[in-house]
Amino acid sequence: MQVAGDAYVQQQVRAVQKAELSDVQKVASASVAGACSGLVAGPSELVMLAQQQNGASLLKATKAVFAAHGLRGLLRGVGPTMVRDGGFAAGYLGLKPVLHEKLKAQAAAASGVVAGLAAGVATAAVTHPFSVVKTYLQNDLQRAQYKNSVAVARSLCQLHGLKGFFKGFTPRATRVVSALMLMSKVKEMLTQYLQKGS
Repeated sequence: MQVAGDAYVQQQVRAVQKAELSDVQKVASASVAGACSGLVAGPSELVMLAQQQNGASLLKATKAVFAAHGLRGLLRGVGPTMVRDGGFAAGYLGLKPVLHEKLKAQAAAASGVVAGLAAGVATAAVTHPFSVVKTYLQNDLQRAQYKNSVAVARSLCQLHGLKGFFKGFTPRATRVVSALMLMSKVKEMLTQYLQKGS
């Protein structure tokens, strides 16, 4: 969804400006595509949490959340999910390829790895706080503790300072760096394969 969305946004921008995208536009395009995917990821992750908490099937968990909380309940945490996924897609579809291209001249052999590590760590650092806020929101579906994202952020700051936004950062950063490098490589190989076929 993110790759297709990014390709679509880039195609539209190219058609309007009749020129290739700048590096900033490439990262922004990827971010828009990722944010749109958050509209699907947010409710999916919320239903997954409900399944983990009560062992229900996908359909039963979705119906239970909807019956108890309506559409508003299914969409709980979508805002921070969109920001997180927008940042993640910007990292693997935008930042990593841009950095890779810039580093090729200095160190061709290691440029992909260095670009992946740098983009992965930056992506994890920027997106992790939004992932934490999303998780707190979705674990409080009844809104007993947190009315919205701002309430979660205030609480985290009061209780833990900025460190509260980075709970669980190391395992997630490891996963983000690995995923970013792998997904970037798969996208690159798929693009090359499709270009050969056309």
